[in-house]
Amino acid sequence: MRVQETIHDIIFLDISYASLQETKYLLHFIYVEKLLSEEEYKKMFTLADGIGAMFWKEIQNIKEHG
Repeated sequence: MRVQETIHDIIFLDISYASLQETKYLLHFIYVEKLLSEEEYKKMFTLADGIGAMFWKEIQNIKEHG
């Protein structure tokens, strides 16, 4: 993979990861405002954590292996 592509991939994944963190904050907010049930909140937060782990792993792989 070219260096330019690697940099773009890392930037894209970093932005995606940050957007996911913002989404998790918003999930918490709408849960506190009682717009989501506890069950819905836990399910969505767990899914978001799983997606975040995938993003983080891919970012680390790209940084280590280019």
